[in-house]
Amino acid sequence: MGDADPSASDASTEQHFIVSGHPSQAAAKQAAESQCAAKGLHFCHATVWYDACAAYAKSAQNSGSAYAATEEEAKRIALANCGKNCKVVVAQCERGNPV
Repeated sequence: MGDADPSASDASTEQHFIVSGHPSQAAAKQAAESQCAAKGLHFCHATVWYDACAAYAKSAQNSGSAYAATEEEAKRIALANCGKNCKVVVAQCERGNPV
């Protein structure tokens, strides 16, 4: 994830995306942060690594991420980790490629 506005005081200008198919967590992190920086975003960092399913949820003030065996479970946990008024902004399952 990265932020389009470096002076924003909440999560309203965050942008999120997923990279997959990398041979290691380090390679996935580097690819994600490079893609974020290439988009001109600020404060780029990887928020979750997984080799099953992951989800990221956010509201204007909070965010939460999770990984689990199924996409539905990852979404449920991400929403619980985020708190009130959150919605899932990205979810994906990665099978067979450890990330």
